[in-house]
Amino acid sequence: MGNISALRERNDWNAGYYGWIQSMYLSLAYRGNGWMAPLLDAVKSDVKMQQGLELRLYVHETNNVAIRAYEKARFTHSSYRIMTQPL
Repeated sequence: MGNISALRERNDWNAGYYGWIQSMYLSLAYRGNGWMAPLLDAVKSDVKMQQGLELRLYVHETNNVAIRAYEKARFTHSSYRIMTQPL
């Protein structure tokens, strides 16, 4: 069916923890059928239990299918911008 991987990150600026979804996958047969919600609910419940500040994830800006799915799950766009430096 699918899986989700998450971790907890300490944030000193906001004096708390963020829950970060590292990866999420649903088999093609299960996509669009409401299976993402129980996976997210399990992670949200854990983050709340640990008194986390919010749940975060990265999504590529051109991955419109995933963006729509996350928006449907009540994720909103962040004001943060990711910056990188090649090594």
